[in-house]
Amino acid sequence: MVRFIGYCEPLMYSQIREAVTYVKSKGLLLHMTTNGSMLNKEMSDFLVEAGLDSIIFSFQGASKDEYLTMRNLGGPIYERVIDNIKYFHSIRKNTEMKITTTVTERDTKGEIEAFVATHSAYVDEVQISGFTHFVHVSDHFGEQHVWGNYGINRPQLKDRVKCFLPNFEMLIKPNGDVCACCGAYTDGLVYGNVIDDQLIDIWRGGRAEKLRTKICGGELEELENCRVCPVRYKYANIDNAVHNTRK
Repeated sequence: MVRFIGYCEPLMYSQIREAVTYVKSKGLLLHMTTNGSMLNKEMSDFLVEAGLDSIIFSFQGASKDEYLTMRNLGGPIYERVIDNIKYFHSIRKNTEMKITTTVTERDTKGEIEAFVATHSAYVDEVQISGFTHFVHVSDHFGEQHVWGNYGINRPQLKDRVKCFLPNFEMLIKPNGDVCACCGAYTDGLVYGNVIDDQLIDIWRGGRAEKLRTKICGGELEELENCRVCPVRYKYANIDNAVHNTRK
């Protein structure tokens, strides 16, 4: 499977149509995660006809106000995103649709329940997750005042954690860097570049194998990205939940 996800909005890529067409021409499953703001009718029509297999719409918060606060946005963008999702649903054919959102202690139980009930009408699944961390706070990960800004307590470190994601996935950044997982926002988890080498050679290469051995062995404290990865932490009073809305 090829997934268009990461720290960039895939629909901002100027050659996204060519990329989608190429992936599907190879008979591969194709997934996209988007914030939905650029998913106009023309793009929705194209993706459905191209055979997009699944799509996730990424939110923050369980209400319009919290969404705008956490994304530092204003104006009618929330309504535009909802309209875009509804239109995609009306034409989607076989594309799986999912909405994910992250909530904090500022989101009430009633707001979360209302979020699920509202969006269940036009997606297959709604996933509610506890807020983890933003990249820009990672340098101050252990400081309570940073987390207080987002309405939650500082996360607590779990017992020794091993991560096996690098054994079955990789992330390719827009500049061609190949990374161990989707949490690679610095160069610490980069082990090659597709502009310089073939992807299969990078995957089987010594740099990749060394990094996988370290991560899967639980040596996460030595790697900046892994040190603040949400997989290693517990988040008080917020439970992850998946609400399957299929009829």
